[in-house]
Amino acid sequence: MRPILLTATCALALFLIDPGDGLLRVILDFDRWEVNNGSAFFNMEKFRVRKFNRTISVMNGTGVLLVDLDNRYSYGVHFARSAQGNNQFNAYPMKLAAKPFCDFINVYYREYQHLFLKNTNLPFVPPEGLCPFPNGTYWAKDLHLDSSVIPVVVPEGLWRCTTDLVDTHSDGLMKVIIDFNHWDLINGTDILSMESVRVRKYNRTMSVLNGTITFLVDLDNTYEYGFNFARSAQGNNQYHAYPMKIASKPICDFLATYYREFQEQFLKFSNLPHVPEEGLCPFPKGKYWVKDAYVDSSLIPIVIPEGYWKASPELRIVKTGELVATGSFYVKLTKELV
Repeated sequence: MRPILLTATCALALFLIDPGDGLLRVILDFDRWEVNNGSAFFNMEKFRVRKFNRTISVMNGTGVLLVDLDNRYSYGVHFARSAQGNNQFNAYPMKLAAKPFCDFINVYYREYQHLFLKNTNLPFVPPEGLCPFPNGTYWAKDLHLDSSVIPVVVPEGLWRCTTDLVDTHSDGLMKVIIDFNHWDLINGTDILSMESVRVRKYNRTMSVLNGTITFLVDLDNTYEYGFNFARSAQGNNQYHAYPMKIASKPICDFLATYYREFQEQFLKFSNLPHVPEEGLCPFPKGKYWVKDAYVDSSLIPIVIPEGYWKASPELRIVKTGELVATGSFYVKLTKELV
């Protein structure tokens, strides 16, 4: 299996204007840019889309290419369309077929490089080609696409262009790296106290949790507990709800299923109670400490995209649905080759 090292999506709006005399022109407007994974190869944290005038948005910022790209890698672009503009994208039978990277640059990019060179410092590709594509820092200033290159037969709508960079020489093994950022308790101080819990840097690549959590009440099946997740692709605190969650269950059921399966990950870092096969109910109030706690990233599926993530636990009263305690736990997720 060959790993996809860099996956990025660019959303843009496409619509048609009729200036009269039966002539149509295409208007292309950037919406946003997201990097799903590939932080070991490319950094686009300083890349932004902004409104330039009433009808056009542009791309600005700096991207850093961390490695030289040669024909070891293949690169391609495929497209999906949301006709209603409601982010329900359907794959479209149109793409730029994946090619070895230098071949892609020398064929597709070279033909249209004039669209990019006036607004960026991307290298010029001569007739004899360019290989490898050099690592370095590349800027874009008020970059927009000349919509005259878009065929008028391409239908209107919200489009998603996804670029894939694939290592063709790899054995396909990648690992996920999770780094704690911070924790916020939004409400629930009459249920628990986390004032002394802190995130600290443990080494160059990992942060850990330390401190004491105080549960002020016993928790039984009067309460239900679950997690929701949101992701910020750019790391700019603009979080979007992600279609993934740990469904709410009465808390004793939650402990007997979800927690019990993974409790070994917590027991070695804390004095949380062991949950036996017959379960534990209620979860007893008291003081529980954590020391240098971290999440074993091998538990995270490789398909989860990179970015900044917010995990929000919710404690509710089953009968009324009242939210009695919630918070947000922030982590950064990256991937690298093993």
